[in-house]
Amino acid sequence: MVRSVLENVSGNQKPRLLVTTSTLPAFENDPEPRFVLDLARALSDRFDVTLLAPSFPGATRYSRLFGIDVIRFRYAPFRSWERLAYPGGIMSRLRAAPQNWILVPGFIIAQAFATRRLLASRGFDLIHAHWIVPQGLIAATLPRELRIPFVATSHGGDVYTLGRGPFKRALRYVLRQAASVTVVSEEIKKTCESIAGPGEKGLDIHCIPMGVDVDFFARAAADESRPSDLPREGPVILFVGRLAQKKGVRVLVDALSQRRELSTAQLVIIGDGPLLESLLAHVEAGALSHRVHFLGARDHQQLPAYMASSDVIAVPSIEASDGDKDGLPVTVLEAAACSLPSVASNIGGIPEFITDGYNGLLVRPGDSKALANALVRLLTDQARRDAFAKAALTTARAFDWRVVSDQFSKIFFNALTGNIERQLGMKLSTASTAKRGSSGVGPGTDTTGSGS
Repeated sequence: MVRSVLENVSGNQKPRLLVTTSTLPAFENDPEPRFVLDLARALSDRFDVTLLAPSFPGATRYSRLFGIDVIRFRYAPFRSWERLAYPGGIMSRLRAAPQNWILVPGFIIAQAFATRRLLASRGFDLIHAHWIVPQGLIAATLPRELRIPFVATSHGGDVYTLGRGPFKRALRYVLRQAASVTVVSEEIKKTCESIAGPGEKGLDIHCIPMGVDVDFFARAAADESRPSDLPREGPVILFVGRLAQKKGVRVLVDALSQRRELSTAQLVIIGDGPLLESLLAHVEAGALSHRVHFLGARDHQQLPAYMASSDVIAVPSIEASDGDKDGLPVTVLEAAACSLPSVASNIGGIPEFITDGYNGLLVRPGDSKALANALVRLLTDQARRDAFAKAALTTARAFDWRVVSDQFSKIFFNALTGNIERQLGMKLSTASTAKRGSSGVGPGTDTTGSGS
């Protein structure tokens, strides 16, 4: 084991990285969140990456996405039941349909067994667990003979919704066992440190947000024509994301009625989710159906055209009733790469990208009046929009996947070399003990004549 990892790290071959997750697109143009896949792709020039993700109806066990090996594990007796993680995230699906909790134990057990089978058969060097629970917990509780270093990443949902009650102990255990932990915002980092407990030493927590392919979005935004389903008249306010409580879409809809200057504005909503029906009813009740357009989900390749053809993107995130909130939504980065300025909530990791008055505007979460005022400020000032757009693109370059993957690579190689040093230290200690024992020096041997 030590020799193989040394050979990998020294460059003779790529270290083998197992990425475990509960969120992954089903196919290349799937509109599902793709940050796990994009990071794996960005790392694939330095690591031999395999993705382990949950199955879904119609999925094959083995596939490849953009050249990355993907293995899907079964977790329910019938394929039609395997909808816990797709489409959308697990927590949002559990909130929308609490009866899905019955699938959770099977999901965790199945992923644990699948992880163990892969480690036993393929000889991985490192695990990257997206989400501290359950993926990080599975990595932290592997049998001793299969245990390898793991890095756990929190995107916020696990820490915010499970950071209290009985799950807090599991989170604390993973934080203390991981070689390193990464989080997508400084706020999540502070929450993790609090969960780990006061005075806990040795925690290695890094704030590394997910990234964006700046060149792709910037180039596509410049080349694509205006989508035919965008409104032709009035300024366009764009929202892209899951229709879930923490995204604050209802606040955004309410903002349209707060200022006379927004009476001609058109709100375009790209995304799907559990709140679709209630949002449609809310829009109809407010007599806004002629100005709020639900376009459904769009795949990754289509987004730049919508962003380039809009005037501003709104990110009205709030804290959900269960404590969940956004880390740093990738939508903010993608819009910036398209030179589209943002009006966003001052919550989670958003202010770590948006500097109010420089590359966008920040407002108080849940305040529809403040959101309306900020939208008016941008929509009525072309020069300000242009300045924010230029600054946003500049800021986005620091979040390009090449930069982000370099940061993850350093953490991964540190975890690998640290593991090698520990193993070599144990081997040297064992050899030294054996040598001392063969020369009559060892435990129980009196070398001073005074007795033990």
